[in-house]
Amino acid sequence: MINALVVDDSPSVRAGLNFMLPHLDITESDAAVGALELAVRHDFQLAIVDLELPDRDGMWLIGELKNLSNPPKILTLTTHDDEETLLSVLRAGADSYCTKKSMNLISIAVDVTLRGDRFIDPVVSRFLLPSGDCGECALSCTELRILKAVAEGKSNKQIAIANNVAPTTIKTHLGRIFEKMGCSRREEAVAKAFRMGVLV
Repeated sequence: MINALVVDDSPSVRAGLNFMLPHLDITESDAAVGALELAVRHDFQLAIVDLELPDRDGMWLIGELKNLSNPPKILTLTTHDDEETLLSVLRAGADSYCTKKSMNLISIAVDVTLRGDRFIDPVVSRFLLPSGDCGECALSCTELRILKAVAEGKSNKQIAIANNVAPTTIKTHLGRIFEKMGCSRREEAVAKAFRMGVLV
């Protein structure tokens, strides 16, 4: 089982994460200094860190965790959905960023982060996405939008409704995406997209 540290001063958030992430062995902390003391004593593979903590802010804790001899992967979980906070957190050393508006994505965010890839919440990913065709795999804007929806766990039918097209059209787009990315499955395409920076 994966050892994880959850740092959040909200008991309901900590309880929710325990419920939503049963594959993690979670140690809880409600403050930054106490969390750092735990991390010094234990080798956590993952730290889920809120930015608003009662003693020191989460940004300080991220920097301290990254300075450990065996630092954990760091997933920031926060209410902030602005560009300045996102960029500051990534500069501080966080591996991934998820907002509390997107708790339904937390399991995906954890899995992506533990694989060594970067998860950026779709709510804020627009601050990092390139414009136009997306570089290395030359996905069109439509294909990128569909791939983002797949990363959010949406079905072909849901994506089709959101884009006002038939599900067969989405299936065709996915075929082109798989071909361009050299993949054969949805999960493989999403993981590769995060690794390449096509999804961030």
